[in-house]
Amino acid sequence: RTGSGFLFQHDTSHHIWLPLTNSFSDLILTKDDYSRKVVGRKLVEKETSFLHLLTVESTIEEYGLPLAYYVDEHSIFRLVKDKGIHVTYTVGEDEGKIQFKRALESLGIGVIYAHSLKDKGKDRKAILLFSKKAAFPM
Repeated sequence: RTGSGFLFQHDTSHHIWLPLTNSFSDLILTKDDYSRKVVGRKLVEKETSFLHLLTVESTIEEYGLPLAYYVDEHSIFRLVKDKGIHVTYTVGEDEGKIQFKRALESLGIGVIYAHSLKDKGKDRKAILLFSKKAAFPM
């Protein structure tokens, strides 16, 4: 199936969004993959799983359930094994259920992971556009 509302891209950017404050904040951004329309956004002091889920909730309330969310490999979205020598895991990568993934799957929404920044290029372009404008309604 193709068209709007099937795949949402979701990402965060750490930036000085409010120049007069001279402090960094995080923009949580969700875009419709097909139309490139921004369907969810939240400017927060520091991203957390809870704030990502609030952004998902408000996006779904307004635009409905997508088939999947496309996210990066941030630890909020995915269990990724540390390659350090002092860490021992009893579960394999993606065997552990991260809160974000559990919440989406409970609604029947899949989670697709981007494995590189190149894969997340569409989100990055939207974030760059917002950073140039730097003032928009939240």
